[in-house]
Amino acid sequence: MKEKYVKLNHVVDSKERLAICLFWYRNTIQHSTLRSPAESMMGRRLRCLMDNFKPSVAGNVDKATFKQKYFHDRTTQIREFYEGQKIWIKNELKAGYRKGVVVQKTSDLSYLVSCEGKILRKHADPLKKRNSPVQEIEHAQKTEGEIM
Repeated sequence: MKEKYVKLNHVVDSKERLAICLFWYRNTIQHSTLRSPAESMMGRRLRCLMDNFKPSVAGNVDKATFKQKYFHDRTTQIREFYEGQKIWIKNELKAGYRKGVVVQKTSDLSYLVSCEGKILRKHADPLKKRNSPVQEIEHAQKTEGEIM
């Protein structure tokens, strides 16, 4: 204990020097109990300068956010449609899709769609692009027996 006190010669005030020595003594883990005296008495470790060397949480959050965005963007489809584009509209009542055509874009993700002679306002989520005839055949086979 005296050696630690002497090593703190850069601290001029003797009371402050003693307080620092006692703090480090009380925060040092004892071999017999595998706990520090302060931890035994208070039930927790006291905070010290060494606690500031822990890894930054902000860096981990940024890394986790980037990773989450990367995996989300792999499966995300572009939900942008133009006027006159042929699309599939998800059938709310039954499984499958119905054919439709985009009439007008009303906002970022909202469209007026012509389906079975009716004009419907639809969000972009239940809409899919209808590109090739092969894709149309696949969808027709899935919805076979249903009213389109």
